[in-house]
Formats: sequence, structure tokens, C-alpha cells
Amino acid sequence: MFLAILFQIFLYFGIILLVTYWLYPSHVDIEEYFQNKVVWITGASSDTGRELVKQLARHSPTTRLILSGTQDQKLHKLAKELQLDSDHCLVLPLDLERQHDFFKSKIDLVLERFGQIDVLINNAGISHRDSIQDTGYNVDARLMNVNYLGTITLSKTVLEHFIERQQGHFVVVSSIASYVGSALYSSYAASKHALRGFFDCLRLEHARDHIDVTIVCPDFIRTAILPNALEDLVLKYGKMYSKPDPSKYACDILRGIANRKHEIYVSHLTSILIYLRRFFPQLLYYILSHTKPIMK
Repeated sequence: MFLAILFQIFLYFGIILLVTYWLYPSHVDIEEYFQNKVVWITGASSDTGRELVKQLARHSPTTRLILSGTQDQKLHKLAKELQLDSDHCLVLPLDLERQHDFFKSKIDLVLERFGQIDVLINNAGISHRDSIQDTGYNVDARLMNVNYLGTITLSKTVLEHFIERQQGHFVVVSSIASYVGSALYSSYAASKHALRGFFDCLRLEHARDHIDVTIVCPDFIRTAILPNALEDLVLKYGKMYSKPDPSKYACDILRGIANRKHEIYVSHLTSILIYLRRFFPQLLYYILSHTKPIMK
């Protein structure tokens, strides 16, 4: 009986501390943290990636940026739009699905230009929406290759550089799907669960190497990941959910990175869903099972 009461007390105090940490985080300015750093952003041509680039260029003009993605023209257009010169920007096309053997050479190009890498923001990814029965092996394999295997293979290659320098920061733009499964997103959620598991382990293994890991958990941000979904099934499952604009959250994400947060919950909805999952899983199941599937 005594142990049960003690557990309840610790649980309540833990919840209070978590809420306090969420509402009143420590504050490090974006420019202060990113000043003179070299930041590599994958998926930089997507909506979220583009907004992160824009806000970094605005709030920390001394930051040197590597812009990677599969759409070369969009990357160059973005660099030109922001007037980023060659001293502050390197456009580096990258396909996580097909270029595993070339990651080392890509890193060598970055080091040749800037001499170091301080932050790797893993933002690239693809989505998929369909029932489990109608999702084939090729779709499962591609989602895991891009969202998980491609991302961790690039990160492992950069990890060698971080260990050598005894500092570095991995940022993973994941999804609420890494915590909360949703109907029609089985394979996508599986790839995001795997990604979070890997980087949780990396954080523990390399804490002594002064390597930080930040996992960003958006909910249903309006991004270009929807057109990148593998099959167009919007008509099959109904209208899209009205999603918030990523430009509103880019600065929040960068502030969280600057404060070396382990996790960043983008929007109150994300926090609510995650805490429901942790403390009231059956209630969350009831809510989700009585909710029409949301398109992301």
C-alpha cells in the first residue's frame, strides 16, 4: 500500500515537472546557438525544410547551410531566393533511397567546402496512406529504405565526423506517427517508430561524445509529403484534414534545437496525443477508433 501511494506521488510530481518544462523551457536564442555553425538539411526542398532554411537564413545569417534533396532545381531556386552565396551555402543533391554508397563522398564534399558539420537535420521522407491489406511489399520496402535505412545510414556516416570532433547534433523531423498509430498509416508509422527507436539509442550510446539528439514530432503540418505519398488515394478515403502551415512552426523547431531538447512537440495537439498514449492508452484507442482516418 505504501509503495503504491509513493508511486502515485512520484507520478504526479513527474507530470507537473513535464508540464512545467513544456510551458517554461530554458531559452537560448536561435542566432546564439547557430552562429557560425554548419547545418546540413535533408529534404530542404520540401515545405518544412524550406521554412527551416528561410528562418535560419533570417535569424542566423552567419550559419552555413548545406541544402540536400532530390529536386535539384528547387534547391538552387531556394538558395537564389534567399541570396545565399557560395560562402554560406552548398546545394548538394541527395537521394536517400539510391545513394547509400555515395554518402561518404557527399560528406567529403561538405568538409572540403566548410571544414566541419555541426548539425544534421534529417528532414527527408515519404508518406503512404492505404489499408494494411492493400499495401504491398514494395511499398513497405520503399518506406523503410527512405524514412529509416537511408536516414540512419547517412547519420552513421556523419557520426564518425561527430565522434572525431567530440561534438555534433542530430535532428530528426519525425511525426506524431512515431508515437501514435493511425488507421491507413501502418507502414509509415512503422518507419517512424523505427527511426525514433534508433535515435533514442544513439543518444544514450554517444552522450559521452557530446553528441545531442533532438526528435521533432509534428502532428499534421501541411507539407509536400502528401504529394510525395506513393499512391493517390484521397478520393478513396475522403477529404484532407485542414493542416497548419509549417512556417508557423519553423522557429519553434529551431528554438527547441537551440535549447538541445530531446524532443520537440510541434503544437498542443501533438502533446495531448503523446500524453494520452503514455497515461491513458485505452482512452486514446477509443478516440481514434471512433474517428474518421485523417489524411496526412
